[in-house]
Amino acid sequence: MTDRRWFDCRVKNAPVLYIALEGEAGIAQRKKAYEMQHGRLSSGFRFMLQSLDIRLPAHRAELVRAIRLAGWAGGVVCLDTLNRAAPGMDENDSRSMGEVISAAKAIQAELGGLVLVVHHTGKDATKGLRGHSSLHAALDCAIEVSRDGDQRQWTVHKAKDGEDGEAHPFRLEVVEIGTDEDDEPITSCVVIPDDTKTQFRKVLPPKSGNMRVVWEALGELLRLAGDVRPKDAPGRLPIGRPTVTLNCAIEATRERLACDPKRKTERAQQALTGLHAKGLIVIDGGFVWVA
Repeated sequence: MTDRRWFDCRVKNAPVLYIALEGEAGIAQRKKAYEMQHGRLSSGFRFMLQSLDIRLPAHRAELVRAIRLAGWAGGVVCLDTLNRAAPGMDENDSRSMGEVISAAKAIQAELGGLVLVVHHTGKDATKGLRGHSSLHAALDCAIEVSRDGDQRQWTVHKAKDGEDGEAHPFRLEVVEIGTDEDDEPITSCVVIPDDTKTQFRKVLPPKSGNMRVVWEALGELLRLAGDVRPKDAPGRLPIGRPTVTLNCAIEATRERLACDPKRKTERAQQALTGLHAKGLIVIDGGFVWVA
């Protein structure tokens, strides 16, 4: 790709192989629409429409060999979609999902760079990625693309070495790329950052007092909690967001407070409620997480 900034994020030029295993018929139109909007794609961005099964060593070896011959090792390999890259897999079976995860890791180990996997949520998007939970646990980063009516956004829901949770609104701009044999317009879409949407206000953490003490203690507690989703967690808990029970949060933070021991529980509850009112944390269904 190019060095052009993306959603105001700094990027690095790297070769990209996009393996389109779903919606192949629309790739040419999408490429043309992008180039009409942004200029010619870099020669380091290529598409592959040939089917494959990454679980088969022979298919992986052929893919790795082709990428190395092209001089693209260390770039990005995008598999769209995970299900089509492992045809016939049982997404809900831990062993089947483990085979696919191991296959993707094997490709990354051979080539370096990044293996990017496109996957869908289930019918209830609040429950996260479709299939076995081991997939989400194996990811270094998870980006969710969501839509609510005519509003679209992408959000980093998991990042092992970075900040998560910030939403980036976007829109699909229709581009007319030509006409068909009946002189009817042929269109496709390009992704455009949507600056017209109201941006979420960044709330500053408390600077002093009990809320500051509880905020810092809660952060340590959530870092230790990891990203495993509790079975009885509320549906609005974002994918990959660490959470603890409210009772656990109170018990873990109350001892940090410098006040009468008989009032520590009360003060911890008040501080957590205050953090919730400020929009820094969410308290829902007996669980607590960072907003």
